[in-house]
Amino acid sequence: MNKELWETIEKFDFDFPVSEYGFSTRLAYENEWTEYFTKKAIEEYKKFMYLATTSNQMVSPSEIVDIVWHQHLIFTQSYTDFCALLGKKIQHIPSTHNKEEQDKFLTAKTHTTAIYESNFGKQPKLFWEYNSFAAALEIEKSKIHFSSIIAIGLLTLLILVVLFRVVLYDVFVTIDNPIFLIMYVSLGIIFYLFLNIYNEITIGKNRKQIVSNEIIKNLTASELIYLKTNQLKVVIHGYVNYLLVEKKLKITDSKEIIKSNRGKKLDSILENCILDSFDSKSSVKYSHLLMVLLSKPIFSKIPKAANTIKEAINFSKENIKLFLFNYMFTVLFLAIGLTRLIIGLGRNKPVMYLVLLLVLALYLSFLFLKKTWNIMIYKGIPDYFKNEIIPKSKAEFSDWEWNYFLNGIALLSAAFIPIANTYTSSNYFSGCGTSCGSSCGSSCGSSCGSSCGGGCGGCGS
Repeated sequence: MNKELWETIEKFDFDFPVSEYGFSTRLAYENEWTEYFTKKAIEEYKKFMYLATTSNQMVSPSEIVDIVWHQHLIFTQSYTDFCALLGKKIQHIPSTHNKEEQDKFLTAKTHTTAIYESNFGKQPKLFWEYNSFAAALEIEKSKIHFSSIIAIGLLTLLILVVLFRVVLYDVFVTIDNPIFLIMYVSLGIIFYLFLNIYNEITIGKNRKQIVSNEIIKNLTASELIYLKTNQLKVVIHGYVNYLLVEKKLKITDSKEIIKSNRGKKLDSILENCILDSFDSKSSVKYSHLLMVLLSKPIFSKIPKAANTIKEAINFSKENIKLFLFNYMFTVLFLAIGLTRLIIGLGRNKPVMYLVLLLVLALYLSFLFLKKTWNIMIYKGIPDYFKNEIIPKSKAEFSDWEWNYFLNGIALLSAAFIPIANTYTSSNYFSGCGTSCGSSCGSSCGSSCGSSCGGGCGGCGS
């Protein structure tokens, strides 16, 4: 291995010059990747370009690496500087998609794996085996569609009502009010307590497998805060509060925010992005600042990646099973009440209290099922970080972002809390959102790279 060349490649900064929509931000935003996945994908791209530079045979990037490569080509000056550093001009040429090329690219892929392992060790499967970020989450998708579950539940409800009406008619008519209402409410409470215990146990089992994934295990504090609250505003509150504490911003007597031009200079692109949203002298209402920051990709990339994770978890095999279990108990509970209502109407009995109770039960059932549907996202994963990951390595999770994730609103300054709460929903920190390509480079000799699945390629000289 050419250690000098590799160390030079490692040090190359794709985000230079600094910009709020720089290379990493754009890569994460457009592909809906987490911060960790973006960082590691860039590292794998650097390794691939090292192989393309040093190999005398064609090499082939993975789908993920090829995405990084495609974007780097858009950053023309950075790509030119990078090729100058490599000592070779690596050009990216579209594939002809000819079937005759297939064997050539398969050979290139095998060769790439061999020389990668000889230089860097085993290829990480997240970036070399999976073709997308969603696939790299390694979450098994359910084969049952959500709409099918709803339809099954409604059909089951109808069948149960008819069955109870025929089989249990004598039981229903022998229970007078208010005894039935008391028993029905008690049954609802028993079901609720049982399902909560069952859900806690099931979530405890399921989340260990989910959090074992490298991407989930390396979520940032901001990404976890968004998963927990489903509000990007809450993430922004934390950064604005930090700038207030650092005396880079201050709150005026009219409760507006103004840039103070005090305190030490900050290195964070994200925090400087907030400061750049201010004019040098004028103050702004926090509602306006929020609107500006919510539209900036450096912030909006967070929900893009988080929503991909949420979708993968929500429609996973295990989550669908959990939801279906809760859904069936809810259907059973509602079926009992509806059967009582139908029998009461047929016997000309007063049913007003039962109707009101059923309306309330239907509303609470909807809220409960909605909570159950998202329980792994807003509770399972965040709680695992709080109770299992962070306590084992407190020094690693000691900065203000992780403290904000752990403590929520309690970490905000007293002057800022009323302002932040004004623009935050009531669930603040609570649970209730073969195409191929090639690249070749030559200095004294030649080297090649192909993209099996990337749909493009290139040659260098």
